[in-house]
Amino acid sequence: MPKMDQLQTPSDTEVRISKIYHLRKVELVQLLEGLQLDSEGTVEELRARLVGYYRAKETTTPVSMDLMERAENTEAENTGPIRKPTSDLNQHILPLEIKPKVVSNATNRDGEQRRERDTPSAADICDKVRKWGVKFDGSGDPLAFTERIEELRECYGYSGRELLLALPELLKGRALLWYRNNRSTWKNWEDVLDSFKLYFIPHRHQYTLEEEIRSRVQKGRESATEYVTDILTLMRRHGEMSQRSQMNRIYENRSY
Repeated sequence: MPKMDQLQTPSDTEVRISKIYHLRKVELVQLLEGLQLDSEGTVEELRARLVGYYRAKETTTPVSMDLMERAENTEAENTGPIRKPTSDLNQHILPLEIKPKVVSNATNRDGEQRRERDTPSAADICDKVRKWGVKFDGSGDPLAFTERIEELRECYGYSGRELLLALPELLKGRALLWYRNNRSTWKNWEDVLDSFKLYFIPHRHQYTLEEEIRSRVQKGRESATEYVTDILTLMRRHGEMSQRSQMNRIYENRSY
């Protein structure tokens, strides 16, 4: 029988479906990606996804015969190593016409002005941050301070660059002097946090936390909720304890 270069009629849907059951997983993944369908799952799930697609669409889109011919020889190929799929997917996938999503970049003057108004100024950011009521003078808990401002930064949707503009509103005393002495060396918010921890967190802080965790036992009349909350806070700040280690320590330190 002479080979046809393409199958183009709707009656060929079942022929295509029969070919699908001879394809290997790597070929199924290529077909699904070419159709912009989900390519995750087992071989059976991938085949079912393709079958459902063709039966639902009854598509007349041309099919590349190269992949179908290779599918017929799948059993012979499976005895040898799996070939790395070529980077030219057009030779191995079912072509599909996809209408590109058109995104207009055109903006009118009012739209541009509106975006400018929506971008907060440094003064607006400083005013909002001042109202948080959070201040660090260098003598309090440095980790509690960084945790709190990170929570508020995410809550208000500020970037690290924006919060850096308002950092003086969060500091006073010795901490404000630290800011003035080091701000010229910072390029981003991560630099600020690294500098802050290096300056305000003691060198043996991790060891001290480990000692606090070991010695944090449940007190006589302390509720289980209060005990667990306190010891979990220490463990979270330590940052290097596995979940199993945390559970063992909580159990060992509880009162009976």
